[in-house]
Amino acid sequence: MRFIRLILAWFTLFTSLSFAQHERFDEVAEQGENALKAGNYKRAVYCFEEIVNNAPTYVAIIGIKFDLGWGYYLVGEYLKAIPLFEELSGPRSSGDDMREQSRFLLAECHARIAGEISEDDEEQGDKRNKELGTAIKLHTDFQAKYPKGANIAESFYGRGYAYYLQGDFEKSELDLLTVINKYPAGATVVDAKYLLANVYAKRGMLNFKADKKDEAMENLQQARDIFLSLTDNEREHTANDAAFSMAETWFTAEKYDEAIEYFRLVEPKITVLRALKKKADEVHRKVALLMSRREDAREEMHRLNSLRSRYNMISESPDLMIGAYLRIAESYHKLGKYDECRIVARHLARHMDSSEKKQAYLLVIDTYIKQDLPEDAYTEINNFVLDLGPDHPELKTISLAIGQLFMRQNDIARATEMFDISTSLAGNDTEGQTEEDARYMKFSALYYDNQFSASIELADEYIQKYPEGLYVANAIYFKSVCYAGLQEWEPALVAIDQLFEKFPQGTENFTHLEEANYHKGIVLVDSKQFDKAVDHFKAYLDRVKDGELRPEMMYQLGVSLHELERPEEANDILRALAKDFPNNTTVAPYSLYQIAVYHFQKQEFEEMTVALKELIEIFPDNPIVTDGYFFLGFGAIQNRDYDGAIEWFRKSLESNPQHERAPQCLLDIASATGEKAMAMGRPTALSQELQTLYKDTVLESAKTYEDLLEQYPESDQSLRAVTGIASAIGTLVKQKQMTEEEAEKYFSDASERHRDSKELQAQIHFSKGVFLNEMNEPDKALTVFKKAMGIDPEARFSAELLLNYAIALMESDSLEEAVQIVDKVMDDYEGIESAMAPATFVMAEIKFRQKAFDLARTLYEEVLEDYPWYEDGQTGRVKLAEIYEINGEIARAEGMFTEVFTQTKGETRVSALLAVGRCQVKIAQKATFGSAEFKDKIKAANGNLMRLVTMYEAYGTQASEGLYWLGISYEANTDLQNAANAYGRLVNSYPKSEWVPKARERLTEIGRKGIIPQTTAAAGN
Repeated sequence: MRFIRLILAWFTLFTSLSFAQHERFDEVAEQGENALKAGNYKRAVYCFEEIVNNAPTYVAIIGIKFDLGWGYYLVGEYLKAIPLFEELSGPRSSGDDMREQSRFLLAECHARIAGEISEDDEEQGDKRNKELGTAIKLHTDFQAKYPKGANIAESFYGRGYAYYLQGDFEKSELDLLTVINKYPAGATVVDAKYLLANVYAKRGMLNFKADKKDEAMENLQQARDIFLSLTDNEREHTANDAAFSMAETWFTAEKYDEAIEYFRLVEPKITVLRALKKKADEVHRKVALLMSRREDAREEMHRLNSLRSRYNMISESPDLMIGAYLRIAESYHKLGKYDECRIVARHLARHMDSSEKKQAYLLVIDTYIKQDLPEDAYTEINNFVLDLGPDHPELKTISLAIGQLFMRQNDIARATEMFDISTSLAGNDTEGQTEEDARYMKFSALYYDNQFSASIELADEYIQKYPEGLYVANAIYFKSVCYAGLQEWEPALVAIDQLFEKFPQGTENFTHLEEANYHKGIVLVDSKQFDKAVDHFKAYLDRVKDGELRPEMMYQLGVSLHELERPEEANDILRALAKDFPNNTTVAPYSLYQIAVYHFQKQEFEEMTVALKELIEIFPDNPIVTDGYFFLGFGAIQNRDYDGAIEWFRKSLESNPQHERAPQCLLDIASATGEKAMAMGRPTALSQELQTLYKDTVLESAKTYEDLLEQYPESDQSLRAVTGIASAIGTLVKQKQMTEEEAEKYFSDASERHRDSKELQAQIHFSKGVFLNEMNEPDKALTVFKKAMGIDPEARFSAELLLNYAIALMESDSLEEAVQIVDKVMDDYEGIESAMAPATFVMAEIKFRQKAFDLARTLYEEVLEDYPWYEDGQTGRVKLAEIYEINGEIARAEGMFTEVFTQTKGETRVSALLAVGRCQVKIAQKATFGSAEFKDKIKAANGNLMRLVTMYEAYGTQASEGLYWLGISYEANTDLQNAANAYGRLVNSYPKSEWVPKARERLTEIGRKGIIPQTTAAAGN
């Protein structure tokens, strides 16, 4: 605009500026123009503002104001530009050209202001619409006034842009087609094509939303055709924005594959800047050429300034390619292509600043949440915190979601860790709800993890923090359930009653009032308040006729009535349940089963049978019929109906061979078959035909035991099959229905039948050993037992069988082998008291025989201390006392022998009496002769030993030793005659006793003093 200033130079004489000031502002104006030409628009604005603000009378002030308005426009300061262009659009303009350009730029500024306001911004919606209306009116007036003006094409584009922003796509399309068709060589035509493509894309998106898919696809195809029709040169400097905008349209329309296609066309910032610089250089050379020819260069200058403005804006803005690829990652996420999403997002994160990187992290974490992979999400959230720190409100909702996933996997520890993160982070009001949700999830998670006390504590904290919260009812309910889990019935009932009082209709988030009522009833049942349970269930069932839990409540009502010994009422309720809910497979069948159980416990087997048959008739396909068949078999056994029992047990087995009762069914079939044979009477009194039937029946029992061993080898019942087979074959031999040779053949054939299983062969041989023991052939039995163990040392045998084998080995002085067998029992049955008690006792017996008295003592004490219920173990007290005696703890031994004597019967009692007397003699021997202790112990010993040899003569072993110690007692008290009499009686009455040699020695010694036994005398006085 310098030529304008020269023309008006003569006005300088009439201004208030000095010549020096004028020169300085001339210089500033020239600096501004140079900055404008160089594309340094901010510097240009600075220079022009200095003149306008400080020299309003400057000779070229009109031209400076235009340049300042243009500078404002180029740097995006549209509000500052508007008053300048309004002024220059009127009569104060220096000419028509300036007035025309000002009117055009004024319209553009209003459109650009509207473009900066989002269409979703409700607060500034009115301002946006006002600015667009102004822009459209100004462009329309401009086109009417300057139909052939230099900026006419740009005006049609500007109005089309305003219509686009306004959503009037038809008018926008008309204006843009005018630019494309009427001004094909204009600088704006490429921009018009891109904008038209976006018009079609927007229209397509609206049609998608209106469910007009065919029209939508046609619009999007129009947009794609325009975009693809542009040449590489045309795309060079404007493609990025257009491609991104097109991609966004596809993204909004949920056409993610197409969106990815366009997002991939977005170039990196550096590539775009190079293209813009190349184009600007070309236009700059064209401007220079036109000016050298003194031709009009205004249009090209406008293009040059637009390119430079665009260059500055892009250089200062984020890299659009980063945003595009972030959108690609989001598109993959929307498509469920989570691996691809993670690859793109992680690659992007390396090139992003913190705010952008956060978006990438959140995308990756969300893919793992969508795939139900809390472990990976947990790892990624830790990486997020390590990289970007913990203070991000988004982590509240994310950690809550991850915690819920961990809850589904029952990983309560990490679920609560995630809930803790969610509650610990600061956030706005939106996240406040997330924190409340997290607290609710945490106390519910602890409940599901059976951490009842902790759950109650957190529920109380929640109620205190959120007294009007969304989950107060839930918290109270969980408290009641947790108290019930702790078996604290009263607080459980207090809490549930509080729930009913405070929320009688429930809440939006607690709709389980029926479940709460059922829970209260269960608490009353579990706390054995059956009368209150009956009242509660009856009241609810009368009040609510169609509740989902009605069958469950009827069942619990029946159970409670049974507990109150009101069987008729109970049975009526339970039978009504079965009748009213024949399609209920979870509770109704158990109602009849409950009736059967009640009568079973009362041993009312006929009533039990009736209920079970009803169960099978009404619910023939329900799994509970397996138990029903089983108990029908049990009832038949009670009535000695062995055929019926076998049939029911067989049906139970066939209904579910994998049922836990299946091995017991097979065992009971074998047992009932044997009982059926026994019920026939003594076979020798039967006819030949019946004897054959008897034998076949017993053999069928043995074969069934074999089946049990084969089909359920890991069951406890299979351990009883070994003795079952032996007992069956033994019975046949004893009843003269099978010879020993036939028995031998049976076991041989049985072993051959199971030649493919070493364990079964070992068990068959062991059964044969038991049989031989029953036939009083212990040596043969021991040989067979050893062979069985050699076939399969790891074969399963009952502890009882193995210990019998160990005892047999011990009795044959194979002590080390016996130890090995007992060790096997202790290894195989560790923790099972019924096996460990006898095993420990047998091991103690073996160690006693090995004279390992200290170890034997420890084992006997262990039996007495750890297994006081084990009756055979009490006999170990005699051996334990003997060990005390051997170790010189005579007084302790005497005390234990005395306890055994007073607490036992039979031979054990007799042995204890002997030991008491023997210990008393030994204590007297160590005491000072004639002392009170000596006299007391001698007197007691004589009394106990006399009682023994007088009252228990039939117990030769104990009586013979008693006579010996009675003699020793007399000798200690210098009563040699009575001593000789006792020794003499021992020699004469028990000549084979092991104590006879010792008695003879004492008689010889006493005889040297002239004292001989008086044969007619008693053992002593």
